[in-house]
Amino acid sequence: MLLDRFLMEFYLPSRIELSRDYARFLSAVCADFSAWLNRPANIDDLTEANVCRYLGQYRQRWSASSTNNRRAALRMLHNEATGGHLQIRKLKCAPDPPVAWTIEEVARLLEASVAMHGRIAGVPAGRWWFSLLLTIYWTACRIGSLLAVESQHYRRGKGLLVRKQKNRIPQFHPLPLSCCEAIDATWPTARRLLWPWDQAPKKIFGHMRWIVETSGIDDRPGGRMLFHRLRRTSISYCAAVDPAIAQRTAGHADYATTLRSYVDPLIAHQRTAADVLPDPLAKRFSIYQ
Repeated sequence: MLLDRFLMEFYLPSRIELSRDYARFLSAVCADFSAWLNRPANIDDLTEANVCRYLGQYRQRWSASSTNNRRAALRMLHNEATGGHLQIRKLKCAPDPPVAWTIEEVARLLEASVAMHGRIAGVPAGRWWFSLLLTIYWTACRIGSLLAVESQHYRRGKGLLVRKQKNRIPQFHPLPLSCCEAIDATWPTARRLLWPWDQAPKKIFGHMRWIVETSGIDDRPGGRMLFHRLRRTSISYCAAVDPAIAQRTAGHADYATTLRSYVDPLIAHQRTAADVLPDPLAKRFSIYQ
């Protein structure tokens, strides 16, 4: 049986609570595995030798964490389809600390967003982008969550209700007046969604890449996680004041998750030994004279 057929006709229908994002991820993994084989993949192709070679080539371009996610998906599909178990080692991950933008960099990002030309679903592109990025900063919401917000869930001068959350818990986000005014500037345009996107879904990331490069705040061409970096910025500055605020803003049940994946240590600097210990060398050697 073809792998994508098993996924669409058997596995996904039996998992009614599976998120759309993860379903799309599984579909993308199957398509990529088929592309690697240069033909439609069958369930019988999920052998340890094939999967190991596929993951080996994938790892040359992507991170260990991303490779492990693909490993888990292919092992799961194999196990569900055959009842067997693929014995493939999980790669060791040593993730780098989260990286966020500074307030100064966010200001430059917002300035660049205003310069966007054209219209998006009838809204001037500059206003559309400015209000979206400013809202991400104030709410730390994921881009997919905000793009799903309906106009009826926005309360002018107060905030917005975000129903599509990774933790599946709707959350109301109060907004400062400046952010509300930026959203209000996109009206009056009758629309169901607060930020409708009328182009191919993936193009939004290319436009965001252009805004970042134009602002000059990121010198790494092709960098990813751009919307997520703005989310990290919001959470990092919250953590600098109160870890509990950062955890609630991120929507995590455990602050360890927030700290590991979202808090930039350069922004949310925690006091260390260097901050509290007396310097035993101070004023004792000639180099200090």
